[in-house]
Amino acid sequence: MRIPKNCYKVLSTAFLVSFVPVSPKLTYQRQSGVMFNAIASNHLVQKAFFAVQTMISPNETQPGQLWSGGGVEVHQVPLFKDNYCYVIVHTHTKQCMVVDPAEPQKVLAYCTANGYTIMRVLTTHKHWDHAGGNEEMKQLVPECEVFGGATESVPACTHSVGDGDVFMFHDTQVKVMTTPCHTSGHVLYLLNVKGNEETPLLFTGDTLFIGGCGRFFEGNAEQMYGNMKRIGELSKETLVFCGHEYSTSNLKFALAVEPDNKMCQEKMTWCQARRGETPNVPKEQQQSPPLPTVPSTVGDELAYNPFMRCTQESVQKAVGGGSPVEVMHKLREWKNKF
Repeated sequence: MRIPKNCYKVLSTAFLVSFVPVSPKLTYQRQSGVMFNAIASNHLVQKAFFAVQTMISPNETQPGQLWSGGGVEVHQVPLFKDNYCYVIVHTHTKQCMVVDPAEPQKVLAYCTANGYTIMRVLTTHKHWDHAGGNEEMKQLVPECEVFGGATESVPACTHSVGDGDVFMFHDTQVKVMTTPCHTSGHVLYLLNVKGNEETPLLFTGDTLFIGGCGRFFEGNAEQMYGNMKRIGELSKETLVFCGHEYSTSNLKFALAVEPDNKMCQEKMTWCQARRGETPNVPKEQQQSPPLPTVPSTVGDELAYNPFMRCTQESVQKAVGGGSPVEVMHKLREWKNKF
């Protein structure tokens, strides 16, 4: 990644923050408090921070197709350390929409190599590792439209969208769901593909992950509980395409909450094998390069994701009880320190 000249001072600070060993208490404070909020609110700091992360731990996942049905394909392009951009292709015209193309040159190169024309950018939220490529993408592909949540500042946005808004991409219906909490204007995109209506596609950004949920940067437990409840009411066959490859770390926490959850145990084993992280297996026998663990399904997440299981007795017991909102709060506080 090319680093702007005026970033070097910030970059050196970000390098130290990201790499130098510190006490567990300071690590938690760095990850969940002032440092992350500063990163989230300053584009220059964000750019330096993610550049450092990528240098320290580059994303080794290879781009490729994840799903196809009804004349539509979904591809992933790995970005930074652990982000995913999704390329949604209309196979007949080879036109596509791209979700959170924060490294636009990398995404455009993948699309060009496969003969895809970028028509739209779907932005889930304003953070730089999701929206930071919008302005450059508009320069590279001037005719593309940029969609983003109406209640937050999305760079280069040409179409502001809110809850319940619907638009079409050829025969595919795209419905917007607002999920305030990680950021105040975070949105999800729910796609219903004609001819494949039984398998909706949900692009969740940093609201829902495999086995986890996003930090509450601009919201609270009540909002996130409402988001999880709403997602949980979708068809259980809905495919979940999240914004980061966090699966094994999230499932490690999920197993701390529910150690006897057999589906969580099985999902962890599968994800570890995909990522080349199977315990007690020599490195030369591990999967390489690592494979993506997306997509999941809403039904699967309801079975093992503790943040979608706040009404379950086993999860409530793990945090000492409380209302579903209180359980959500306690889970997030626990995960922040985990």
